[in-house]
Amino acid sequence: LPPSTDELRRVVACVTRAQQNQPHELRFLEADLVDFDPDLVVAVDAGVKSADLLVRQLRVLTWHRSTNETTKWIVRSMGESDLKVVSKQLVTDVQGPMDGGEYQMVEEAVKA
Repeated sequence: LPPSTDELRRVVACVTRAQQNQPHELRFLEADLVDFDPDLVVAVDAGVKSADLLVRQLRVLTWHRSTNETTKWIVRSMGESDLKVVSKQLVTDVQGPMDGGEYQMVEEAVKA
């Protein structure tokens, strides 16, 4: 199942809490599910491994306005209130697209 609106809100809140330095500067670019390891799925289906090993994880891509850094976060979702950042990785040489307000600020700066 794709992430629900409520699940996405909780994931955004989890990443925002984890970003202790200027969380209001974050722009969320993408959020999607991380696919399960196919070998693990086969093992669970065959009864070799426990289904408890299939943990829902979401990949979140953020861009920090002040530092111009793009970060990939992996958030483990074990239930409604049990979310945890399990990975945070800086993505080099990538910048998120500008939104309308940022585009206008750049345009005004260029014309000045």
